[in-house]
Amino acid sequence: APGLRKLFTSWNLPKDSTLVIMERPMLNPMRWRASISAARCLEAELIVIEEAGFDLDYIDSKQWQHILLPEVVGSDNLKKASLAKAKELYPQFKFKKDGDSMLIAHWAKNRTLLEKPKPKAKPKKVL
Repeated sequence: APGLRKLFTSWNLPKDSTLVIMERPMLNPMRWRASISAARCLEAELIVIEEAGFDLDYIDSKQWQHILLPEVVGSDNLKKASLAKAKELYPQFKFKKDGDSMLIAHWAKNRTLLEKPKPKAKPKKVL
């Protein structure tokens, strides 16, 4: 948490217009240790985000993967595909094992352009 706090402070982000987008943490009884670690990390992140006064939006990984990696089937292929797509969109950056965070940021910035508009619901008649 101290590193995240220091990062947020150094950026001088405005409280009223900063939105933090986080993927929903993995919680899986079959992966107990990883789930507990993810929950503890989430708690620390939430404390820093709340202290900074930023808005928060949770997303599920499928939201951005479905838009940016529609052709990828199976979780084993997602990391490689994520890395390849991030390098394609942002060749000026260096990536390690995947490009998930950059693709989430790309999706968030462009989500109104990337997602198909949903049809408007017909208003219900009130008697």
